[in-house]
Amino acid sequence: MQKDTDLVLDIPSNFREEDEIEVLEESEDIAKLRTILDKGEVVLRLILCIHEGTEAVLVATNKRVVFCNKKFINSTVIIMSYSSIASVLFQKEGVFMRITLASVDQSLMIAGVDRMHGNRFVRFLGDKIGKYYKPLEKNLKVYEYKNEGIVLD
Repeated sequence: MQKDTDLVLDIPSNFREEDEIEVLEESEDIAKLRTILDKGEVVLRLILCIHEGTEAVLVATNKRVVFCNKKFINSTVIIMSYSSIASVLFQKEGVFMRITLASVDQSLMIAGVDRMHGNRFVRFLGDKIGKYYKPLEKNLKVYEYKNEGIVLD
């Protein structure tokens, strides 16, 4: 019998180890994410992170960016279309990184992101939002939008 396709964890690459997938399968954040995805929406990139002191998940789908933080009683869900993202900032912190996404009406700052997964996620975002933004030539940590840039020290 063939296993049902999991649109959250069937990411089209062999980037995740089997033991990592097993942990993700039991995640409450992943369970919440499954309830949010639209029909035909597929997760293309996924990173685990820390937000406001708790574990969370940030994904890039074929349609948008979705953040889920399932807490004991409630959940935090932030959804951004690629065209609404005004800035993508990231900073290395040892073996981890911090990523900040900002749109016209909301922002999200996450920490504790594995650098390998985080760098791959940010590059993917750069490709997806490339029609709206371009990396600044001297500082690849910043995307330029309408000739305005934000620079991290």
